[in-house]
Amino acid sequence: MNLKGRNVSLWFSEEGRAALREVFAEEKRLDDVHVIDQDDRGLWILVGSRQTGDMESVIPAMLMKWSFVSTIKTDLRDRGPERETVFEL
Repeated sequence: MNLKGRNVSLWFSEEGRAALREVFAEEKRLDDVHVIDQDDRGLWILVGSRQTGDMESVIPAMLMKWSFVSTIKTDLRDRGPERETVFEL
């Protein structure tokens, strides 16, 4: 399934928790992140936004490697009846 353009919740694998500990502390998942793109390496996601001193908006993005994700949850409302789907990796 192509997740590009969707908001998803991501649960980290053990490898992901270990690798991302400094970025996301003790979090076990990320809720409502936006997928910019996906490829064979993983999901390119928006992780928030901040403003610089000159008020230009900066949108940081990061690659969430497939090996760092154990489960993905997304809403498929635009593809049919209201429902959520959970994908186990």
